[in-house]
Amino acid sequence: MGLFDRLGDRLRDLKDDYDIRKVEEAAILEEEHKLIRDYNLKRTGQIGRYLVDDRPRHQR
Repeated sequence: MGLFDRLGDRLRDLKDDYDIRKVEEAAILEEEHKLIRDYNLKRTGQIGRYLVDDRPRHQR
């Protein structure tokens, strides 16, 4: 039984590492998409919802 317990533990560790990596990659992709969107807004001069300043336009 000891061998199967160790294999089960190893598989759980691998799955946990895989799950953590997928979450990290998703976060990186999300940030990358935000940066691309912000760059495109600056390049075209359009106002978008991703700009940091959330005050109404008449108060800026």
